[in-house]
Order: sequence, then C-alpha cells, then structure tokens
Amino acid sequence: MFDRLGRKFVVCTGLVGGAISMVGMILGDWKNIDGLLRACAFFGKSFTQLSFGAVFVYTSELFPTALRSFGMGSGSWAARIAGILAPFVLRGHQLQGLFALTAVTLLAG
Repeated sequence: MFDRLGRKFVVCTGLVGGAISMVGMILGDWKNIDGLLRACAFFGKSFTQLSFGAVFVYTSELFPTALRSFGMGSGSWAARIAGILAPFVLRGHQLQGLFALTAVTLLAG
C-alpha cells in the first residue's frame, strides 16, 4: 500500500481520519447513542494506528544511520506514552483530554 499511494499520503490520511473521528466524538450528542461514540473511538484508533505503522516504516527510511536510533527511539517513546494515556480519554467522557489529543493529532498531520 505504501508503494502505490506513497508514505506521506498514508500518514496524512491516517492522522486526518483520526482527527475527524475525534472531532465527531467532541461534537456529537452521545447521551442516547453510545454505539456511535464507540464507533468514532474505534475508527479514530484505527486511523491513528494506520499512521503509526506508516510512520514507523517511513522513519527508518528517512533518517540517516547516525540519527536513526535516536529518531526511532523518540518515536517509540511517544507512541508508548500515547498508548498509556489513550484509555483515560473516554473514561467519563472528559472533553479536556479529547481536545488535547485532537489538537496533537491535527498538529502532527
């Protein structure tokens, strides 16, 4: 898929799709429709996971050998921190955490 569509396109599509899903979670009135909230969370996670996989491959090709270990380590560290914090976003529908994750995703894209 990377060779046909291009690495940058796949990364940007994943980040923008994740941000759109998160905006849907913020703007929606989810009091009666819990399934749509879960669907937005599922698609948001799927899109961001797509971009993570693409960035992991793209980063190893982008950096020169001397900086590759630092770049891959920094990317892995950021992904692990985000993975730790992600479950707390939906807990209690805290909009502050959702706004923060949406802002970071939009800025990364």
